[in-house]
Amino acid sequence: MKTNPLIAKYNLRQHGRFAALLWLLMVSGCKVMQPIVTVAPPPVVLVAPPTAPESSKPPVVKPKAILQAPVEKSDFWTEISEARRFKDCDYDPDINAWAVRLVGNKDRFRAHVERFLPYLDFVWREAQALNMPAEVAYLPLVESDFRQVYGSYGSPGGWWQLMPATARDFGMITARGNDQRLDPVISTTAALKLMQANGERFQRDWLLAIFAYNVGGFRIQKALNARGLSPGQIEHVSQLNLPGTTEHHLHRLIAWGCIFADPARYGAELPPGLSKRQRFRVTQTDAKIPARAVAAALGGSLGQTWLSQHPLLDKKRRLASADRFLAPGEFTKLLAALGDLDKYRQVAAVTPNQAARQTIDRSPINNRAVSASVKATPKITAARTPAQIDVPEFYAVRSGDSLWIIARRFDMRVKEILALNPGIDRKTVLKLKQKLRLR
Repeated sequence: MKTNPLIAKYNLRQHGRFAALLWLLMVSGCKVMQPIVTVAPPPVVLVAPPTAPESSKPPVVKPKAILQAPVEKSDFWTEISEARRFKDCDYDPDINAWAVRLVGNKDRFRAHVERFLPYLDFVWREAQALNMPAEVAYLPLVESDFRQVYGSYGSPGGWWQLMPATARDFGMITARGNDQRLDPVISTTAALKLMQANGERFQRDWLLAIFAYNVGGFRIQKALNARGLSPGQIEHVSQLNLPGTTEHHLHRLIAWGCIFADPARYGAELPPGLSKRQRFRVTQTDAKIPARAVAAALGGSLGQTWLSQHPLLDKKRRLASADRFLAPGEFTKLLAALGDLDKYRQVAAVTPNQAARQTIDRSPINNRAVSASVKATPKITAARTPAQIDVPEFYAVRSGDSLWIIARRFDMRVKEILALNPGIDRKTVLKLKQKLRLR
């Protein structure tokens, strides 16, 4: 198609004018506004994260910190406190009053607990084996303070303050000079059998079982029947209308448990519990050994306490292989460290009368003058201890005393005390603080 020459000439002329105008603007320095170019963003491509190799460990995620109470190491006091049947120290206002009274001086209380701790630990292990609460182990504390109380005639005796008839029901001997209520092993076995019988009788209601130990099971059953109650329905001692002594007995029992569970509340401090080697257990020896060798092996105040806790063995010159006593697990090692045990043998008591009789029997002359002089000779105390026994002129009767106990304490005979005190005989019941002439 041919272009019209006039149109082509016109287009060329217009193009020339436009080019001339553009050149003029550039020369004059005028700036030309650059056009705005909008660039579209690149498309988003989703890329999967790289897969970790199977051998690599998973990432460690730190959990949030959880606040927990510190776990205390369980010891004897924790164990025996958690095993209590009566944990309410506010069960009665009298309980806290008893607890404060029992603690008294802080230092003396700690020393007091150290004295009976081996025996409390022993009783608790025995009671625990029979599935009994800790209050059963506190009974000797309330009854006798873990001291061997000498009973006479119809009075209670020993740690557990067993009556003679009750002791005989459990096969114990209560003869004078061989009262097994003073044997810690035999008496503990009998007392726990009694508590086990009480627990079965009252359907494991230990409140009633403890009441029965104090006043007898028949009286507790009679009180239940009178009020139409059964075991498990008694919440307070006042429901049975028992004597005030029984109520105080229970409150003291609970008070000991409160002290052991929270000593700081009552201003007390408890010694640490015993290790397995220190714990007392029933012990027998193959060979005959002096009783005082046992005390020497234990040493210190513990040895002296052992003699007072085993009075039936203390008076023996040697222990037989059948004798059972309480001693720690490391006793054999302690005994071997003593070496020769004969030096601890108790010297037999020889009175001037016995020595004179031996002399008279061997002498060719047996006249009355010698016999009369022997009778007039004052009695010499036996060499049972390194120091001579100081016999006072007058003696004030203490709680738990009997003529036999006083005679044994001062190495005398009962008939000698009776001869010096014409107003009494063997059947006389001694009164507290009663004055007796001893020389």
